[in-house]
Amino acid sequence: MILSALLLATAQAADADPDCGSEELAQIELNWCAWKGAEEADAELNLLWDRIGGDMRARMLPSQRAWLAYRDAQCEAEGKMWEGGSAHSMIVGMCMERMTRARMTEIRNSHPEGPDSY
Repeated sequence: MILSALLLATAQAADADPDCGSEELAQIELNWCAWKGAEEADAELNLLWDRIGGDMRARMLPSQRAWLAYRDAQCEAEGKMWEGGSAHSMIVGMCMERMTRARMTEIRNSHPEGPDSY
């Protein structure tokens, strides 16, 4: 929820989707790219989560809920030192993407048959 709101706010300020691979981006574009990366990672995590079935999903649900709260709190904490600055949104977005991708690795590695089983 926090992810979508910040991405929307950042995207509304930009005229068009920037080339996130470019080395010459304005801060607003860097913010947009960070949140776009976070949104894409979140979508990938949701797809991975959808592939987890049965007992495994039921066993993992409490930890997933706790992890989501932790991720959001951790990224807000990381962004606090940038609060009020133009890079705040970028810092939080980069954290969200980094932590979400790490969580996907944790989930894949938790499968008893190995990380390629999901």
